[in-house]
Amino acid sequence: MPIANVLTAYDELLDTEFFVQNENLLKPLLDYFEFTWIGALSGRRRRSRNTPLFAVELWNVHDTVLENRQRTNNAMEGWHHRLNSLMSHSRPTVWKFIAKLKSEQALIDVARERVDAGGSQHASKRAYREVSERLQKIVVDYRNRTVIEFLKAIAHNIEVNP
Repeated sequence: MPIANVLTAYDELLDTEFFVQNENLLKPLLDYFEFTWIGALSGRRRRSRNTPLFAVELWNVHDTVLENRQRTNNAMEGWHHRLNSLMSHSRPTVWKFIAKLKSEQALIDVARERVDAGGSQHASKRAYREVSERLQKIVVDYRNRTVIEFLKAIAHNIEVNP
């Protein structure tokens, strides 16, 4: 969803039958969501919002999806895991640490050359590529759907792992 439409879409979502019927049950979740992601309502008439913990511009991936860029930092987490695996000891010596960093730098240099030559930065699993393609189609088609249709389409294509 474009950044400019997030707040109006949220309000529209709250007006759906599900949210109206379950308002008391959902209140703690909605309070958390508003405080963290879009800003809690403030003022006497509750017509303005406080600054959220994380600005919409920081977490919204609408443009990222349109530009076919990575939506997560999973690649960085994967690199960090790989680096930890390279350090077979929980406290390697400085010399072993430097040797492993040099080895890792050599791998990064090869990967960079592959990208410079027009190759892929990394090989994504087919399932992830398919999800990215579906999400991109939905985002491109944003203007041809209602807000609720758009949100449902996105929801059917994401998975939350606890």
